[in-house]
Amino acid sequence: MLICFGLLTTAIFGFGIPKPGPDGRFPAEENHFWRVMLGFPIVICLIRSFFLLIRYKHETPSFLARKRGIEVARMAVSELYRDEFINDELGMLASGGDGGDNASFLDQFNDRNRGPLMVGILLMIFQQISGINAVMFFSNKIFKGSADQPVSETTATLYTTMTMLLNFGACFITSAIIDKAGRKIILLVGGVFVTFFLALLALFNHRGEADLARYCVLAYVLAFAISWGPVPWVMVGEVLSGKGGSIATLVNWLFCIMVVQSLPYVEESEIGINGAFIFYMICMVVALLYTQLYVKETKGLSKEQINRIFSNLPKDLKEP
Repeated sequence: MLICFGLLTTAIFGFGIPKPGPDGRFPAEENHFWRVMLGFPIVICLIRSFFLLIRYKHETPSFLARKRGIEVARMAVSELYRDEFINDELGMLASGGDGGDNASFLDQFNDRNRGPLMVGILLMIFQQISGINAVMFFSNKIFKGSADQPVSETTATLYTTMTMLLNFGACFITSAIIDKAGRKIILLVGGVFVTFFLALLALFNHRGEADLARYCVLAYVLAFAISWGPVPWVMVGEVLSGKGGSIATLVNWLFCIMVVQSLPYVEESEIGINGAFIFYMICMVVALLYTQLYVKETKGLSKEQINRIFSNLPKDLKEP
């Protein structure tokens, strides 16, 4: 949610950036808005440092429980949880429910952990090859319109801000429904809409129908932000240990880099940006098939139950 809020903030800052003139050059007069753009993150970092040094100055409860004992961990738990939940959290830590962080990185690939790790990694891969970052980065061109249907820089920035606002607002929708509907059904239903709007985006952008392409971008981002944006992160936190989650996160960023860095070359190739959208659509179809066959529902399950289900995953493809 905070990441989405940060993206929304950057989009709002776009209104303050000076616009180029008819010749494509920026105005010669000095503009001080860059000071605001650089100063704002500095303020945020100072606020974060204050909370880390003064308010939340302890290590994580699981780390303290492993290294210094459960009573030392109580201080950290009391700062994070309300009184009625402290004993339950301490009980889980005392029973070893720390997500398996005592295991090494190599242990994440053993027979017991390989199934959950592959689920987490593949969810992260599918999240990136759904094309979300490609659509986000190319959306500015779509929002500006074609040569015969151009819009102003301010209007394009407004569309971008609307996109980020939908992205942020969808977090609240997901938070409200994820424990009621379940993780898997949100991935499946959301994935269908993501696939559908990717297909329409490729079609309308190919035809040069700028207005319809803009609406498809907004609808695609909303569908993704409700489903394949947050839910894989939720499931990685539930299914994997801290070390396993770090491996899945690394894979996520590697594929993010691959998608982003390859996009300019794909756009200039014979495939074109619309071909890329079709490719991402096909990837989402594969993601839907994988989710239906391999991903298990974790709603309402304890950590032990989740580990038991996913550890048997390679041998048992049926629903529990």
